[in-house]
Amino acid sequence: MWQHLTAFTVYFNRRHWRIGHLLQSRFQARIVEGDDCLLKLVCYVHLNPVSGRLWQGRPGNPDRSQPGAER
Repeated sequence: MWQHLTAFTVYFNRRHWRIGHLLQSRFQARIVEGDDCLLKLVCYVHLNPVSGRLWQGRPGNPDRSQPGAER
């Protein structure tokens, strides 16, 4: 398996003029300073699947975003 992943990484990097492993620059760590930044970050993380239409709601309860949430 390791050989297949390495071969694909080499192929992908040559094709797209990249270096390193495939996910090296995708994920980054940043320090969150202040409550307002933390609130924006939490909202972004929770709403991202909804805005990207990756989440359609719970089966049998499509109009509520979380169990126990009131309208």
